[in-house]
Amino acid sequence: MSNGMIAGGAWEQMTFFAPLPITGTPAISLFDHTTHSSEKPSEWMKQLVPDGEYVVMVGTHPLVMRKTKLAVDEVPEGHQFYHYLIDGAVYAGIFVGKENAE
Repeated sequence: MSNGMIAGGAWEQMTFFAPLPITGTPAISLFDHTTHSSEKPSEWMKQLVPDGEYVVMVGTHPLVMRKTKLAVDEVPEGHQFYHYLIDGAVYAGIFVGKENAE
């Protein structure tokens, strides 16, 4: 649970049980059928995954989504955790990240 002061001096409380609002295009996980937000990938993400069309945040980790030719029922058993349904199409994700050297 975290607390934080918001504009006007009011306090806001968030819990692990309060889902974040969906922004961007809804992405439905084929693993647990939860709905997540998807956005367009940033430029550095596109350099790593040129055919990436969306990015879904899994915790603090960006998962860049590439469109597949699969139907929902064609995703191999055990691989649903990185597949999402976005705008009626199945997408497969690739985790990306970057570090700053000091």
